[in-house]
Amino acid sequence: MNIFETLSKQAQDIDLTLIELPKDEPKDNEKPLGIMSEDAMRLWELNNQLKSRMVALKKELKGLAENDDRYQELAPKLNELIIHQDAVSTLLSATINLEFPDTFNKNHVHVRKNGQICWRPCSCDNAPRGMVIEVVSIGPGGFSDLFSI
Repeated sequence: MNIFETLSKQAQDIDLTLIELPKDEPKDNEKPLGIMSEDAMRLWELNNQLKSRMVALKKELKGLAENDDRYQELAPKLNELIIHQDAVSTLLSATINLEFPDTFNKNHVHVRKNGQICWRPCSCDNAPRGMVIEVVSIGPGGFSDLFSI
């Protein structure tokens, strides 16, 4: 099975009733655009699931020596998760851009309560670096868990 088939199946298998969307209401300085589709919600959840697995694997790898058998077993799994999460994140951003064209080239796009898509105007909008989807909840350690080993 190729990566697209794998990720597509994983996303399709997500039960909409179990998706954990942010509970934050749009902020005063944000422009609400609408509610994302069920497909986007599944990608959102898959993205969060992959990030949670990455955090757990990184924590497990943290205490192991690189020549340890367990490290040698887990490191390739982490690399695969990183590749899959990056692909899902890209698909999620593209899906949101297609569903809400106003988000294209916006740098502060957020998912809020019930899957509402909002963007906050910024002087950096329309910069060539593209869109960043803010992940409101990753886990207990937040972004620091993703970037530390």
